[in-house]
Amino acid sequence: MIQLNVEVDSSEVETYLSKLPNQMFNRTKSAFLTALTNADRKTKQNATNRLKVRTGNLKRSIKFLLAGNEIKTLKGSLFTVGRLGGQSIVYAPIHEYGGTIRAKNAYKKVPGGPYLNIPTQENKTPAGVQRMTARMVFSQGGYIAGKGVYLNGKRMFSLVKKVKIPARLGMHDAAKGEIKTLLNELQNLVEE
Repeated sequence: MIQLNVEVDSSEVETYLSKLPNQMFNRTKSAFLTALTNADRKTKQNATNRLKVRTGNLKRSIKFLLAGNEIKTLKGSLFTVGRLGGQSIVYAPIHEYGGTIRAKNAYKKVPGGPYLNIPTQENKTPAGVQRMTARMVFSQGGYIAGKGVYLNGKRMFSLVKKVKIPARLGMHDAAKGEIKTLLNELQNLVEE
């Protein structure tokens, strides 16, 4: 199971927390919840605005947690769950940090293989969802020519060695951006 947990440097937050009396616990907890909710919302917006959404599983896998029963032990976490509704959600880290996905096993017997098969526009719905799997294409008489998989003369898949995925989920940036908001709230509580 793959999970993505985001951590940001919180030494300034810890400094403010050490100055607050435990009677301020509920208000401090509320400040944490506001920051976590904002970071969660921004990350989920990125998951729908920057990425093409097909199932919504990535967005639903983004969660936050606030733990601690006293001010000094309060800790907030923004993370993705590794499983959602029985399905593994393994692609959050690649969308958060970016990276390269390389072909490993598919199309090994094709000259120059292995390859990844990337659906072309011809093989996608208007929403960007793949219409036919490679197995379906081949069962209907599809064939490989050059670096493509064709059916009835139409290119259904492009065969590529690797695909570069840019960093675009922004969980870390959203969490880090809320530290300033949290610090302002904590400073106001300290000054009361």
